[in-house]
Amino acid sequence: QPRSRGLGDVYKRQHVALRFNASSAEVFVNGALAATHSYTQGAVTSQKYSIGASSANPLFFQGELLDVRIYQRPLNDAEIATVATNQRPKP
Repeated sequence: QPRSRGLGDVYKRQHVALRFNASSAEVFVNGALAATHSYTQGAVTSQKYSIGASSANPLFFQGELLDVRIYQRPLNDAEIATVATNQRPKP
């Protein structure tokens, strides 16, 4: 049986958002802040990035990604909650 790691029912559609800057990353699940992690960002490179995989971890995401969006700016909490309900944030 899959482990949910705090994401609730793994067989139900979930909206997961990641917002990060040079010192922290925040994970939102279904529009609500679920976790915060502090770190020091290294140099940004032109290397390829992967969603659902990591060179630092041999485990891969097992599931489906139905809708992936990357924004040019960080969304605020209210905008993330809006996107979680399948609406578009205001520009």
